[in-house]
Amino acid sequence: MDILHCNDEYNLVAKCNYNLVNNTENIFFQKLKKNYSNNSIQSIDFEDYSINYNNISYTLPITNIKFLPKSFYRTDDTNRLLMSSSTTLDVLLFNEDTKSLNNILNLTFSKTNNTNKFLLPPITSFDFNLNNCTDVIQSCIDTTCSVYDLSKQKIKSQLIAHDDLVLDVKYLNNNNVKKNAELFMTSGKDGSLRLFDLRVLDHSSILYEDSQKNPLTNIEINPLDSNKILCFSTNDQITFIDLRYEKNPIKKYNLHSKISSCLWMDNGLDFLVGDQNNMITHWNINSLKTSHFPDNFFSDNKNNGIYKMKYFKEDNLIYYMDKDNKIEVVPFTS
Repeated sequence: MDILHCNDEYNLVAKCNYNLVNNTENIFFQKLKKNYSNNSIQSIDFEDYSINYNNISYTLPITNIKFLPKSFYRTDDTNRLLMSSSTTLDVLLFNEDTKSLNNILNLTFSKTNNTNKFLLPPITSFDFNLNNCTDVIQSCIDTTCSVYDLSKQKIKSQLIAHDDLVLDVKYLNNNNVKKNAELFMTSGKDGSLRLFDLRVLDHSSILYEDSQKNPLTNIEINPLDSNKILCFSTNDQITFIDLRYEKNPIKKYNLHSKISSCLWMDNGLDFLVGDQNNMITHWNINSLKTSHFPDNFFSDNKNNGIYKMKYFKEDNLIYYMDKDNKIEVVPFTS
């Protein structure tokens, strides 16, 4: 699985690519140099970093990688903290001066006596709690979700979330809604979307179930209104759900191609969908009820597919990775 994570504040891109020949996972870093003219970007140069890896090894593909939010730790101009998930949940230290990457903390080993990565169930995803700036939650194929306290470096809670694999997990408070601080959402192979409250772990709400029980692989929560959810499944269908109208999704749209990525824009109204037919389609939630067509689209004429999209809001650019693990950049036009 190829993973792409962009940080517009650091102008850094982290990407992962699993080598099927020798069964190794590689983490790459690129520094972005943006060339401006008349207050607009004219070109972007990518500087590849040759990384010195220390205590870094993965037995299975990395499923997610992100830079830690600055609110989680004291940062400086050269040292960046990242988190990655595979069979373990690891905190990595990237030094931009020495181009070195170190594994400084393994959270998974704090909850188990088993330190053999080959025997641990793969983690599918994780998310940061931006409200308390200490917690991170992970989802796992063993049907569980676990919450870790990074400040104490130990597990806080663990629960069985689904009857089958848990494929994605997201906190609902990441749009700064204080009342949602302890709420998180999961999607699973059983085709359900579920809501949990960490204060009441013996109960959950099933917010949506796919009628055909197709696995829901990803969740995207609106940055301005956590009632508005995007999810997509293995049947090539994107679904927009408003939690105020439970079990009645506002819109389902079949793209007739495997969906590889979707993301909300910062205005909370627009979202983008990328697929393996080399298309990025642009949708607006206000026109979903009346229109069956996207507001705009971009086609990759290299026919390399649209595989992991990220948005740099500062420069209004969309970054995506193609099937050859190369990063492409296109402007976002509404």
